[in-house]
Amino acid sequence: MGIWSLWPRAAVVLAALFLVGCPDGWGRSDYRGEDDDDQADDDDQADDDDQADDDAGDDDDVGDDDDAVDDDDTDGPCDGPNLSAMESEPNDDTADLFVGNGGPFTIAGSTVCDNDGSTWTGDIDWLQLTFDCQDDATFELDWDGQASDLDMYVYDAAGDVVVQSANIGMMPPEGGEAAVAGTMSVFIACWEGDATDWVLTVDYGGGGDDDDATLTETIDCSFDFSAGAGSCPGLSPSCPSSPIPFGTAGSTSAQQLDFDWTWSSDCTASYTDWIYLDVPSDIESLGLAVAGTDASTGFAYVEMDGTVWFDWSGTDGPGWADPPFKHYPGAGMAFPNNADTVPDPGCLAVRPMAWDVDLSGEKGLLYILSRRGPASGDWDLNMIIVEGAGLTQSQLSPSVALMSSMLAANGAGQVGSVTYDTVTTTAGPYIDSVGPEIEALRATSVDCDPNRVNVFFIADFTDDSLAGIAPAIPGPFGVQGTPSSGVVLSVDSHTAGNGAILQQFLAETIAHEIGHLLGLFHTTEASGGHDVIADTPQCPASADSDGDGQFSASECGAHDGHNLMFWAPGPWDQDEISPTQATVLQGSPAWD
Repeated sequence: MGIWSLWPRAAVVLAALFLVGCPDGWGRSDYRGEDDDDQADDDDQADDDDQADDDAGDDDDVGDDDDAVDDDDTDGPCDGPNLSAMESEPNDDTADLFVGNGGPFTIAGSTVCDNDGSTWTGDIDWLQLTFDCQDDATFELDWDGQASDLDMYVYDAAGDVVVQSANIGMMPPEGGEAAVAGTMSVFIACWEGDATDWVLTVDYGGGGDDDDATLTETIDCSFDFSAGAGSCPGLSPSCPSSPIPFGTAGSTSAQQLDFDWTWSSDCTASYTDWIYLDVPSDIESLGLAVAGTDASTGFAYVEMDGTVWFDWSGTDGPGWADPPFKHYPGAGMAFPNNADTVPDPGCLAVRPMAWDVDLSGEKGLLYILSRRGPASGDWDLNMIIVEGAGLTQSQLSPSVALMSSMLAANGAGQVGSVTYDTVTTTAGPYIDSVGPEIEALRATSVDCDPNRVNVFFIADFTDDSLAGIAPAIPGPFGVQGTPSSGVVLSVDSHTAGNGAILQQFLAETIAHEIGHLLGLFHTTEASGGHDVIADTPQCPASADSDGDGQFSASECGAHDGHNLMFWAPGPWDQDEISPTQATVLQGSPAWD
C-alpha cells in the first residue's frame, strides 16, 4: 500500500505499495486492522476484532453471518455442484473448455515463467468456462509459495475484460469480481519467478437477503504497463553540457518544471522528452515527483551521475518494485532513502511517464525539492479533519505532542508548525481507501506551502480495516493539490470503546504514514520481506512460530517488532527509529 499501505501493479496506490504500497512488491498495505467498528448489536468484545462473532441472533459482521433468518448462506442462481478439473497442456493458443454444472469451478494447473522482460512469453494458459446460470462471481487465482508472480485476466462472452488482476508482487492470491453468463475466457500467465502450480476458483456469494453490512470488494483494474516496452520512446539519456540548475545554496527549495504530454499507443502510456538537471555539489537530499491530472504519473527512467536508479524495462537498472527505490506508478523518488542512495552531484536525467492514460494536450509538472544546507528537521503539518470524522483539535493535539517527543528522542526531527482545519467533502467522512473519493480528498488544499505535509482524518475506510494509508512510497511530498498529496487516517481505528482517542497509537500511525510519504518502507512486511536500510533489525524466517507465513509484531518482538515502521501493531509502543531511518526523516527536503 501502513498496513499502512498495499501496492498494485497499476497506479495506486499502499503500503505499497506495499502495496506497494505491496508492498514486497506493489500494492497497498493496510495497517493495524484490529479495531472493532461494528454496529452496536455485535457480540464482539469492545474494540476487539479478534473475538469471533458467531451468535445466532443479530449478527452484523460481513461474511460470517450464521443467522437462521436472512442468512447469507441462502442459495443463489448458481447453486449447483462444484466442477473440479485440471488444465491440459499445451493450451497457449487454444483454450481448454470446461462446461459447468451450474455451480462453482475449481480448475488446477501449472505454469512456467519465461518472459522477455516486456511481455508474457512461453507458457500461457487459456481456459474457457461455460456458465449455464447467471450470478455475481469471485475469480481467485492462488499459487504455491511466494516465489512467483502470476497474472490473470477474465473476459466475458463478448470478449471484454471484466477482471484484470496483474499486481506486481509474489504474494498470492489475485482476483476480482464479475457477473458471469455464457462462455467466458480466463488468461493465466507468470510474469516472473519460479514455475508453480496454480488453482483458479470461481465461487458465488449466494442470493439471500442478508442482514450483514454490505461491502463491495474492489476489483483490481490495473494495467500491465510493460506491454510494448520495446516500442516505447527511447530510454538512452544523453546529458547536455549545461543541464538545468536547481536549488538554492544553503537552504531548502521547491521548484517545478512544466512539460507537454505525448501519447504512445505502442506502450499505452503518456510520456515527455528527457529532462536533464544539474545536481549541485552541496546537495544533501532530493525529492522528485511527477504530477498530472491522473494518479498514475511516475518515472520511466532515472539516472544520476551515470548511475541508473530506475529503468521501467529492467534492462539498464532496477525495474518495477526492485530495491533500493522499489518505484511504481504514482510514487516519487527520494534521495536518500538509505545509506547507499545519497544523491551525487552531476547530471540527473529523468523521463516522466503516465501509464494507461492519454494525457496528450495536457501539461505535466516535475516537482523538485532539494536541500542544500543544514536540515531543520521541523515537521510542518496541516492537520485536516473531515467534517463528521469525530475528532477535534483538542483531541488530536496530544497525539501531535507525543509524536514530536518520539521523533526528538530518536534524532528524527520534531514537530514544527501545525495548522488544524476542518473541511467538508462530497464523499463525507466514510470513504474507500482507493479510487476517486480518496484521491479527491488528498487533492484538497488548505494552503499551497510546498514544505508542509497534509494529514487527513476521516471517520473510517469503508472497504478495508485500515488505520492509515499513504498514497505511495515515497509520495509527492512538497506538492499540494494532487490526487496523492497527503496521508489519510481513520479516527475509528484509534478510538477506544469508551470513545477516548488512543493517543500513543495515533501518534505512531501519523509518523508511520508520513514515514512512507518520505520514502521509508516497512522494516518487515507481512510475508517476511525487509526494507532497504541496513541498520533496521530484520525479523528472520525462524520467527514465524505459528507457521502461517505471516510475521506478527509479537513474533518479531526481539527484532523489529518495536520499530515505528513495522507493518502491524503489537502489544507495546512502536516508537523505535534506527539512525538511518532518523536521517531520512529528519533530513528530508520536505521540511523547510
